[in-house]
Amino acid sequence: MITTALMTAIFLNGNRSKACVSMKDHKLIPIHFNSIVLSLLNFLLNTFIQPRNKIYDYTQQIYGRDYIFKSADDKTKGLMTGYGKGIKSGDYIIFRDGSHFYQYQVEEIDYYSKPSNMWIALLKKIRT
Repeated sequence: MITTALMTAIFLNGNRSKACVSMKDHKLIPIHFNSIVLSLLNFLLNTFIQPRNKIYDYTQQIYGRDYIFKSADDKTKGLMTGYGKGIKSGDYIIFRDGSHFYQYQVEEIDYYSKPSNMWIALLKKIRT
């Protein structure tokens, strides 16, 4: 990614969708304005509009004590009960079963009243 600290000038080369950026060492690097606009838009959306989804790592937790996971018949969804605060819909949970690691996204989550850090969640499989 080209930063403004490295950029000294942008020279149009007659094509509105392309330009060349002059760097400190004066080499011209072709760039595409469409890519710049999309990168800027993506940055703005991720920074100011879309909430950040967090990743919760349960790979060091003990199954049966810290969490329980039961997969559905098709194994693309499952129910998990565990301990932890701040987990919300859209967040990711990584856990392992033996030597296999799994990543799921939280579709729905409900916290118990007692203990308040215990929850049950519907998860959707992301990767194995």
